[in-house]
Amino acid sequence: MKKQIFIFMLLFVPLFNISCEEIPIKAEKLEILDEGNLWIGIGGVSLSWEDWEISSDELVLDYTQKQIIANGNVLIEKPEYMVYAESMDYDTQADYFKFNNARGFFPGEKEYPFYFEAQSYEGRANAFVLKSSRMTSCLPPCNKEWELTSRKSYVVPKEKIEAWGAIFWMGGVPVMYFPYIYLDLKSRNGAINITVGKNNTEGKFVKSSWYYTVNPQFVGGLMYDWTEKKGDKKGLTSSYWSSLLGGLGSFLYNSSEDPGTNQKNQIANFKQQIKIGDFIGNMSYSKNDTYLPNSFSGSERRNDENASFNLAWDQGNGTKTDINGSWRTNKNSFSDQKNYSLVLKDSRKIGSVSWRSSGNFSSRNSLSQIAADEELQVTSTISGSASGYIKNWSLNFSKKSDPDGDSYTDDENRPFRDQLPSLKLGLSNSLWDNSIGRALAINRIGFEASKTKFGPAITTPQNPDPKTELGEAKITFSQNQVLQIGKHSSLTARNSLVQGIFDTGDAQYSIQPSFTLSLPLSSEWNTTFSHQYRDIHGTNPITTNIASKTNNLSWQTGFRSSLGTDFRFTTGFDFMKNSIYDPSLTYSSTPSKHSRLSLNWGWSLVNDQPRDLSLRIQTIKRGKLEWSMNTAWDMQNWGFKLKTLQSKVTAKLNTGFRVGLSMNHRFNSNEPLLDEVLVTKENCCTFWQLSWRRFDDVLMFTWGIKAFSDQPLGMAHGNEGFVVTTIPGQSQLEQGF
Repeated sequence: MKKQIFIFMLLFVPLFNISCEEIPIKAEKLEILDEGNLWIGIGGVSLSWEDWEISSDELVLDYTQKQIIANGNVLIEKPEYMVYAESMDYDTQADYFKFNNARGFFPGEKEYPFYFEAQSYEGRANAFVLKSSRMTSCLPPCNKEWELTSRKSYVVPKEKIEAWGAIFWMGGVPVMYFPYIYLDLKSRNGAINITVGKNNTEGKFVKSSWYYTVNPQFVGGLMYDWTEKKGDKKGLTSSYWSSLLGGLGSFLYNSSEDPGTNQKNQIANFKQQIKIGDFIGNMSYSKNDTYLPNSFSGSERRNDENASFNLAWDQGNGTKTDINGSWRTNKNSFSDQKNYSLVLKDSRKIGSVSWRSSGNFSSRNSLSQIAADEELQVTSTISGSASGYIKNWSLNFSKKSDPDGDSYTDDENRPFRDQLPSLKLGLSNSLWDNSIGRALAINRIGFEASKTKFGPAITTPQNPDPKTELGEAKITFSQNQVLQIGKHSSLTARNSLVQGIFDTGDAQYSIQPSFTLSLPLSSEWNTTFSHQYRDIHGTNPITTNIASKTNNLSWQTGFRSSLGTDFRFTTGFDFMKNSIYDPSLTYSSTPSKHSRLSLNWGWSLVNDQPRDLSLRIQTIKRGKLEWSMNTAWDMQNWGFKLKTLQSKVTAKLNTGFRVGLSMNHRFNSNEPLLDEVLVTKENCCTFWQLSWRRFDDVLMFTWGIKAFSDQPLGMAHGNEGFVVTTIPGQSQLEQGF
């Protein structure tokens, strides 16, 4: 009896222990060895391990070695993750997998998983290495879309893919080779663009660009264009995040050579943001070199360089200091100019009083000047708030000097050496008046006095007795009133008066009143009248007379319904010319929640002819199919001649790709359809473009043909340069197509 009990315990106690571990395993043939620490299943084996479901032809579960070994039709899966392989070696303690001849899915972007095939898979579920692999975000077979093959890949699902010895395939055709490529799955920022075509300017051409990511903080692009007549063009652009300077940086370089003219161009620029503690700013540098053929020296270089920086120090409590600097040089065979400037600004606030001061130093130098032309200007402003009718006040002091003492000219071409201090005083007040509705009035008054010291006196017919010094006093008054009339109507009136007096006895004045009256006829219908008057008159020491006057009235009426219908009619009257403004009509409506119709038309009173009539119909909600059409009619002599017709259709496929076809036709026109191509034939100008894009995927492919009726392959817009912006996470490639 004791022997029987011992045999029973020997057989069933290990099974009881295993069952307590809750490891259900099924197989056609199951062996349990080593006191339940080693399980061997053969034929239709299935195992549930944590959140994994594993099946295979053969499986070994080793509790002692903490290992699961499977062979033949191995399938391991969990939500958003699946691997099918010939064999598997799984270290359960380290959570580390080894697969041979594997294929499956791992989480990619949004609802699109990534499919992969590889000779070997090593790593964890959240980070693994693939060797001799191919990957795509479309379901197999993918021979009509894209694939990325590589010698070795490191994958972090939902984050990134790094690949070495990679080849990008489109439609089963190898398109581009990458020694190394980084795809950021979080920002979906890889892109390839290829354009093939022919035109009269460039001949046959192939234009391509590749948008890459080295790591999440460094992205960029490469481009290469080849044209039959204009030679080749190459360039690169990159944007990065600098942890040292705490900001974004970018640089761009383009180089091109025209074999016809032997002209070479090189463009480079650099920008960097700075944010370190309380300091914030940026710096930039750009350079543009052009090499032109020269019969004497063989080649002539034209150089233009610019550099600038600004740095702000925010000390809190309204205290801030800014420093800005710039430098520029322009050099060619005729001139050599150098300019630089330095600006220092400081602002502080003490109670209700604010203080702002600035100093600006600039220097200009060229081959035609004996010495550099320098200028220094200092400005200080004190402002604050008060009570009563005077709400705000300000006092401004400025002084300009010429440290080097040479002569230069002002905006009116008068040579002078120094501008003596000028003083400005400004006051403003605001008040509420509820006697008629609700009115808001803001009044400002300012006073300015200045003294200018001129250089050598130059006699001109307009100024036979020039002054070496000139003083001016100026007073400015401005007023802004808003009056609410009824529930919806309002009247806005503005007025300004400027009176200036020179010490020579000359005087100037300027008056500019205006008003706007809004009269809604209903909750949907509104009418607006606007009037503007401007009169400048007087004399000054330079010109004998100043006279300028403007007087016009404009009128607009229209309605906007809650259903989306919008109608506007605009016209006006010029009292100085005694003529009516050209009337215009604008109408738009939303026939359904997915479409919109708009119309524009006007009348030219100068030619006594109707202007062009334009019509636009479009879908306004993105869906499976989007369509838009633009048309314009020539209405001269009350004809109804079709001038242009544009149409675009875009379809969204289930795979996430968008296929678009656009057409542009211009009827009986001598004007160019595109800026890049001059077309002068009658009854011409049809432009087609076919695009195939996937904006929200890591790779993008675009192909276009632009054809005219007299050319089998027409103009395709070239890659004139591209930049990468907004890093990290939402980088974007901007380029011509």
